[in-house]
Amino acid sequence: MLGQRLQGFAIAFLLLGAPLLAGAVPEPKLRAPEAGIYGVKEGDWLYTRSLDQAVPVASLTKLALALTFVRMTRDMDQVITITGEDWLHAGRTRLRVGDRLPARTLLRLALVASDNCAARALTHPSGLSWESYAFLMEQTARSVGCRHASFSDPTGLDPRDVASARDVVLLFNAALLHPLLRDCLGTSEFILETSRGPRNIVHSARLLRYRCDVTAAKTGYIDEAGYCLVQYVTDPQGDFVTVLLGAPSEAARVRESMRLIEHARALRKRAPGT
Repeated sequence: MLGQRLQGFAIAFLLLGAPLLAGAVPEPKLRAPEAGIYGVKEGDWLYTRSLDQAVPVASLTKLALALTFVRMTRDMDQVITITGEDWLHAGRTRLRVGDRLPARTLLRLALVASDNCAARALTHPSGLSWESYAFLMEQTARSVGCRHASFSDPTGLDPRDVASARDVVLLFNAALLHPLLRDCLGTSEFILETSRGPRNIVHSARLLRYRCDVTAAKTGYIDEAGYCLVQYVTDPQGDFVTVLLGAPSEAARVRESMRLIEHARALRKRAPGT
């Protein structure tokens, strides 16, 4: 009888898996197909889900754009003029044809509000086409360790702008090392001065606006990519980065990113020596 009970328990354990173990941390409930938590203290991944699948990443592409721009350009105060090509089919933008803004302002618009018109305008100082600039963005991505990133334009509007979740975190971490980019990625809102008067620009990442532990973020969305988010989280036990690609809605992106934050802290509590 005892042997039968032990055999039954063993079968149940195999079917149900590790969560039966005392102290095990259950998997976060996610609908996003790609996700991960990178521990800055550990220098390694705390949690992964399909980390190396190349998928459309929408405006997370602008991380590669911004890194490429600051590597190529020394004068962040140079004035750039918005053209009709920049503005056409750019989606929602705060800019108009003929607007003239400093490069640092366009960078802030591109990273805070995911403004596609601003992103396109940042290619002007190079004299390159969008396609050629996208090739330089690929080289930038390779230089920080990305293995799956491939870009066709600087905005992320093209579904051929792809990267893996691992690539996104590599680009994000590299951007955070640059003071201007880190400042942009951590700006929850700012005032844009235009010839039409001041405009309040609010970051598209809700958690950055409402949680003090989220200190930098970048969002992305097109139909082919779903809702994407990478964010930096401060924590007394060690900072970490969460990435989420392909969430089915904006609400799911927020909800599941919060679950990743909770999961990271639960893992740290269960880790030996914490």
